[in-house]
Amino acid sequence: MIANATAHTTDIGRLMEKVTGCIMSIMRSEMSLSYLWNKERQAFLPSRAAGLSSAQAPLFRINALDLNSVFVAR
Repeated sequence: MIANATAHTTDIGRLMEKVTGCIMSIMRSEMSLSYLWNKERQAFLPSRAAGLSSAQAPLFRINALDLNSVFVAR
């Protein structure tokens, strides 16, 4: 599913929307979050989210991933 989305989508926002949906389907998860590396800010910034509640969505949109967290380091 992700290979198909990558091959047929040129807009990065639309691609990440498709990828988060694919991840939810593949992993059978209730939510999926994607972050993209921003060279200028040297940070992983929020890209797309699926399955977040309306209360959680604003927190996702403003919080970059902590580069010192074990999850990001791996």
